[in-house]
Amino acid sequence: MKKFIFSYCLALISVISHAQVGIGTTTPRAALEISSNGQGGVLIPSYSLNGSDDVTTVVNPQTGNLITGTLIYNTNTVVGWNAIAEGFVYWDNDSYGWVNVSATSGVGDSGDSWKLNGNSVTNSDFLGSTNYQSVFFRANNTQIGRFHPGGGVSFGFGSTATTNNSIALGNGATANQSAVAIGQGATTNNNESVAIGYQAESNYQAFAGGYQSKNTGNESVALGYKASSSFQSLALGHNAKTTGNGSIALGQSANGVGYLATAIGNGARANNNNDIALGNNSQASGQQSSALGTQAVSSGQNSTAVGYLSIAASANSLAFGASAEANNTRATAVGYNATVTGLDATALGSNAVANGQYGVAIGPSSSASTRSLAIGYATKATADDATAVGRASESTGANSAAFGHLSKSTASKSTAIGHISEATATNASSFGYNSKAKGSNSLAIGSNSSANGTNSTAIGNGAVAAANTIQLGNNAVTDVMTNANITANSFTLSNLNTAPASATAAGTKGEIRVTATHIYVCTATNTWVRTALATW
Repeated sequence: MKKFIFSYCLALISVISHAQVGIGTTTPRAALEISSNGQGGVLIPSYSLNGSDDVTTVVNPQTGNLITGTLIYNTNTVVGWNAIAEGFVYWDNDSYGWVNVSATSGVGDSGDSWKLNGNSVTNSDFLGSTNYQSVFFRANNTQIGRFHPGGGVSFGFGSTATTNNSIALGNGATANQSAVAIGQGATTNNNESVAIGYQAESNYQAFAGGYQSKNTGNESVALGYKASSSFQSLALGHNAKTTGNGSIALGQSANGVGYLATAIGNGARANNNNDIALGNNSQASGQQSSALGTQAVSSGQNSTAVGYLSIAASANSLAFGASAEANNTRATAVGYNATVTGLDATALGSNAVANGQYGVAIGPSSSASTRSLAIGYATKATADDATAVGRASESTGANSAAFGHLSKSTASKSTAIGHISEATATNASSFGYNSKAKGSNSLAIGSNSSANGTNSTAIGNGAVAAANTIQLGNNAVTDVMTNANITANSFTLSNLNTAPASATAAGTKGEIRVTATHIYVCTATNTWVRTALATW
């Protein structure tokens, strides 16, 4: 026995001195060589691990971390984020966990491993689980992905997708049931919604797409940088925003504020219910109002502004045309720079102006005052109840009228009809080309006629009448023919051309009868005298 112990010690010293161990051989060709002439194998220690991160079942007997390469046989299969399969496993300090020995390690080949440089697969091969459990993915030992058999898919650090048909892609993305959240911090606050973009936020059955886009109401769409949409509304564009239910905002910084309001264009704003603002920086603020055109403004209820810089400022007003303005209730301004300031007034034509209530100005540069009417280019009816019709006609007296090119009625109740006709005194009337009625209650009829004084009457081409006179005929030469009576203070010219039967025939004082041979004058009732007509 003593000899055996001595021999064993010598052999052990020999082995230690060469730093090699041989079992079944005296010439080990490695640090450890096991050789057997019979049937058998090597039995590695086996353990039941709780997962790939199990650090308590197997420990370093010298304390501290397990040594990379520590080999055991695991008898337990674990699924989930810390999954590990039954079989040979080794400890890897780089990943701080147990690693199944793969087919590429040279230690064993199960045929089910996935090689880093790819596999040859069949239709039956797959990556995943065979039971109703999620498949997890990690990076740096932190969950970065999850597939749930209920349809929930998440990718990204801190991403969360509910188990039922949801998708969350991006760091911190969160998706509810049947929802999709894509982008860092993207969030669906309710089911069946979609949020795409950095910190995009959607609501029930809503869609938010773009940097920090947001649905503040259900069933809405917000698309664009910081776009925001309310209930059943649409916001499309950079900073587009809807706050009224059912509203629409399309364009950079477009804003649909009112219920069922529509704002289309950069900076367009529909501020009240049922408003429409269409055009860059257009603004509709009265209920049921419409502003169409760049910088158009409709601020009155039921008002409409159409055209660049057009303004409909009062209830039921209409401004149509660039720079047109309707600034009173039920005012209508149509044409470039047309302006209405009067109640129920109308201006039609470029630069037309109706500045009094119920006034009507029709034609370029026309102008109408209270209850007045101006029709034609540059016409002016600037007094109350005045009427001017014709190019450049002017009616500046109250209740006056001017008809014809360049006609003028400048006094109260005056009337001028005809090209360059003028009625310049109260109750004066002129009819005909260049006719002039200059005195109060005067009348001028005929081309170039002129009634110059009070109560004067000039009738005929070139006729001129002074105060309290009547001038008839061409150039004031009297030539009157009639079948009716002409009555004056001193005579009556009969419409009869027959001689009285006798000197006492029936007749009226002042009556005059003219025949082919005589002139008969009734000097008193039923008293006649006569004179014969003769030639010379």
